[in-house]
Parts: sequence; C-alpha cells; structure tokens
Amino acid sequence: MAWVEKRGDSFRVRFRKADGNVVTDSSHPTWAAAELRSKQVDIEHARDAYIDPARGRITLAEWITIWEPGHEAGDAKWAAYHSHLCNHILPRFGNVPLNKIARQDIKAFVKTLKGALPRAAQPAS
Repeated sequence: MAWVEKRGDSFRVRFRKADGNVVTDSSHPTWAAAELRSKQVDIEHARDAYIDPARGRITLAEWITIWEPGHEAGDAKWAAYHSHLCNHILPRFGNVPLNKIARQDIKAFVKTLKGALPRAAQPAS
C-alpha cells in the first residue's frame, strides 16, 4: 500500500516492494496531488499494472498523466502547456519510452520547431 510523506516543500509517494525495499514513486507540490497518485499506485499494484517511472520504460504520454495532477499552474499556463503538448510534443514523443528520448533528439526537435516559426516570432539567441 502506498503512502504520502512530506519532504521539504513537497510531498512524495512511497510504497514497499515485495522484497521489502521502500521506493519513491513520485513527488508532488500538494498533499492532495500526492494522495491521488498514491491511490493510483495502489490500483496499479492491485491490477499488476504498475510500471516504475524510475526505470524509464513508460512513455512520455504515460508520464504526463502522472506528472500533470501534481503540477500547479495558472489557467493561462495550463492552456499553453496543453497547446504545446497536443500540437507539438506528444505527436513527436508521446509514444516514446522516457529512457529512449535522448538529449540529441530534443535538440533536433527544438531546431525543427524554431525553423517552422516565422522569423519575427523566433526567440532571440
């Protein structure tokens, strides 16, 4: 069974593996977000569907469903996040496991995005 611990200014979700080791699943800015994730972890364990995010085998799209509930931002910021995710990031990396996304892949992706922008909209270097 997963539980929530306060650590500094955030809250982490932890659970005990079958071998007795305690591991951290994720960290969140609020108790409520961490509690929600702890319940998800319990359900995933009950279904034998838990994938350890630390192993990097989950896809970026799967990680976003873990990350999003615990990330706080204003409405305008969320609108921007969703726009970037849906229109650019997820179509390219959504089905890619986290451990397969290399720094070079991201740099090439950013270069492609910058090339698609009108010159006036490009950020100053």
